[in-house]
Amino acid sequence: MKKLLFVFAAIALFASCSKDEDNNNGLLVGKWEQVKTVWHDGSPDDEYAPGEYVLEFTADGRVYEYQFGEKSPYSTKYSYNSTTSELTLMFVTFKVDLSADELIMHSQSIDVTPSLYDDYYKRIE
Repeated sequence: MKKLLFVFAAIALFASCSKDEDNNNGLLVGKWEQVKTVWHDGSPDDEYAPGEYVLEFTADGRVYEYQFGEKSPYSTKYSYNSTTSELTLMFVTFKVDLSADELIMHSQSIDVTPSLYDDYYKRIE
């Protein structure tokens, strides 16, 4: 949870521009509910309650965060490159697996001993 809060705190503090690369975000547009986080170091998976964390990607290239149904007053631009399967939120780039109903964001924690993890989202809109 710390990692998610850090990313969105950073997003709130800075503005970003989308890349002029392939910005094929049609499949990404919509609301995605976080289902779980799977840690690669063997730590227990984090499971999320329905509506606990939601990301909304808009067609105009903005992403919004919802926590327990409350929409954050902050947003940032995003870019998605379908050729490289990379999603960039501000200055943080994630490798992603994206289908019509599932988004998996691959990342690394920012702890003293970094660990790889995958955040799983399901489409809700």
